[in-house]
Amino acid sequence: YRSLQEIERIEAQDPLIQNGRRLIAQNILSPQDILDMYESIRDQISRLGKEAVARPKISTANAVMTPLAPDSPELIRHRSTQTPDEDTRNIYWRKKPEADRPRHMAFLLNRALGDILIDYPNSIIFGEDVGKKGGVYHVTADLQSKAGIGRVFNTPLDETTILGAAIGAGQWGLLPIPEIQYLAYLHNAIDQIRGEACSQQFFSNAQFANPMVVRIASLAYQKGFGGHFHNDNSIAALRDIPGLIISCPSNGEDAVLMLRTCVAAASELGRVCAFLEPIALYMTKDLYNPKDGLWSFQYPSFDKHIPVGKGK
Repeated sequence: YRSLQEIERIEAQDPLIQNGRRLIAQNILSPQDILDMYESIRDQISRLGKEAVARPKISTANAVMTPLAPDSPELIRHRSTQTPDEDTRNIYWRKKPEADRPRHMAFLLNRALGDILIDYPNSIIFGEDVGKKGGVYHVTADLQSKAGIGRVFNTPLDETTILGAAIGAGQWGLLPIPEIQYLAYLHNAIDQIRGEACSQQFFSNAQFANPMVVRIASLAYQKGFGGHFHNDNSIAALRDIPGLIISCPSNGEDAVLMLRTCVAAASELGRVCAFLEPIALYMTKDLYNPKDGLWSFQYPSFDKHIPVGKGK
């Protein structure tokens, strides 16, 4: 829809042409040198293109899924049921955690994250206010003081930065456990998971991976308070992402076991996991009647396991 003259005027401002003129003006290259370089690159790209189209094409679903969603149930089970060093745990917690009375989900998740920091020396936890404050619901309370600011730290209030940092950390050999403060906030940066993290193993044919467990406070807010940015159940946006493991526990015991499974899958297979923590159940202790304590649970032992994709 542009005239030939307008196209020529725009093309004359091409940075490559402008840079070529500077090189000629400074007697670094001659006009023929630049043309020869241009044609050499054209030939190289043409050869590479012909080589690429001649390579074998993906023809089966298995060839897609193997690098996209690697699976090894026994490997995940083996890793997730390993017991962290007992002496290190006693020093870290200053007592044996299993001796505690039944607790609500937020408390048990805090214990699980602490054990993960002990058992996975390359794990890091980061997000908005997860450090000294311990997060909005105190799920990460005291983890920074125990593990150090290099392992548990705050980030800017920007979900794209949080997930982008997780991608980079995973590629550098770390095991990132980023926190997104609310599920609604995830949508600001969901392409970091959809278009980048979850597709890395497929597009690199399993040469590279973005292991991570993204913890997200999710679903209905306590007593319905908080407005639409704090009440969000749009799980479909995550469910539609190929290769993503989605976990959503309903009680504290399952939460610990499912978190251990997700961390093992990320560590051993490079998987990307979205761990949806139900806000309204964080502090829930009772099931039927006040003070019945039926939704409080002991911290589960390390021989227990919930496989990916299997109900308990």
